[in-house]
Amino acid sequence: MKRTILLLSLVAAGLFVALLPARPLSTIPTVASTVIEPVASATSVAYCAWVRTDSALEMSIGFAASRDTQVTVSVVSEGTVAATEERAVAPFGSIPVSAVLPVGVEGAIGEFAAGPAGAMAIGDGALGMVAAGCPSTVADRWVLGGGSTLEGQTLELRLFNPFPEDAKLTIRALSENGSEPDQSLEAVSVPAQSTRTISLTDTLGFREWLSVEIEQTDGRIIPSYVEQSATGGITAQSGVALASEWFFPFGGIDEVVNNLVLVNPSASPVGYQVATATVGGSGDELDRGSLALRQVAAIAVDAGDGYILQADAPIAAFVIGRGDVGRASVAGSSITASDWLLPGAGALPSTTIMILNPSVEDVTATVLSRLGQEKVLIPGGGVTAVPIAISDGGVQVFGTGPIVVGWYAEGESGFAYAMGIPVVDR
Repeated sequence: MKRTILLLSLVAAGLFVALLPARPLSTIPTVASTVIEPVASATSVAYCAWVRTDSALEMSIGFAASRDTQVTVSVVSEGTVAATEERAVAPFGSIPVSAVLPVGVEGAIGEFAAGPAGAMAIGDGALGMVAAGCPSTVADRWVLGGGSTLEGQTLELRLFNPFPEDAKLTIRALSENGSEPDQSLEAVSVPAQSTRTISLTDTLGFREWLSVEIEQTDGRIIPSYVEQSATGGITAQSGVALASEWFFPFGGIDEVVNNLVLVNPSASPVGYQVATATVGGSGDELDRGSLALRQVAAIAVDAGDGYILQADAPIAAFVIGRGDVGRASVAGSSITASDWLLPGAGALPSTTIMILNPSVEDVTATVLSRLGQEKVLIPGGGVTAVPIAISDGGVQVFGTGPIVVGWYAEGESGFAYAMGIPVVDR
């Protein structure tokens, strides 16, 4: 299957695509002696809604670019810029969160002097392993899906507003029970250059697949789910926009319960079908059905396969992995491209790159890292795994045709799922 992807679909998807010019930030009012200043000739920006550093979780922000460039990272807190740091990206790089945030939890902005480029917040520690995408575009409406507020689970909705205007939001929750009306979510405000955190465990407890749709009535925000288990494991999920087609290069890792979670926040039923992609090529149809209005559905998936979802109308889709020790969640990609950036890939233990070929023709992919390059063949409709040696860099993947690329990592502390950043020609 081949689809021509227009730039408009990139903006509407609100994915981790770091290709668009950064919106000017020079009009931010002076609240303290330091304000955000735009990087000269900046062509890419990344918004990391959740970064943390302490004794339980050491995080870093990984970068990847199509060419050597510089990145300026700013931590935004309580109406001002707490700290900034500049690093080289050549064409991969990283910066410890502790360089701009000695201890605590905040949101951060990465501004690149040249692009295309993108960022990923990654971490490992006593709390577990985590990979959180840093979007570069803002969706009209955001969706996050598949969070758990069951006993022993803590789920936070973090609303990061790095922009100079206050934001006003309407949040609609839905779960396996259908719509979850709550007056406290109907009118939410987030001051400029600040983060508001909502405990969904306290607000809507004992839900297995809690999802939210966020409508921005004034201003803009970057949302994130942060889920933590009392038995061990932490995950952070970035929001996406709705789309009628979703691609997953993997279904999770072995020895973990993995589900494909579908979210239909609209007021109309939506038909869908899910097909598998295997190492040998196109697989069988996994599931076909209809999502009722404002419904969340979970479909069990195998770790070794990839998945292609097609729907009659826009929905959101996520892969959620839950184990005895460990949590991971990631949205699929609604975009195919022949060039992908994977910031942070290889920084966590036992990282595996997964490449999905959604077309009927075979595709050859080149996996480029600081340690060299490797060429692999992906059969039509199939997936291929490429293990990556641990390093402090990132990965870039080129295909002879449209592909979708993601990665996962697993270790003693847990596991993490991540999606790459598609580079789409203007």
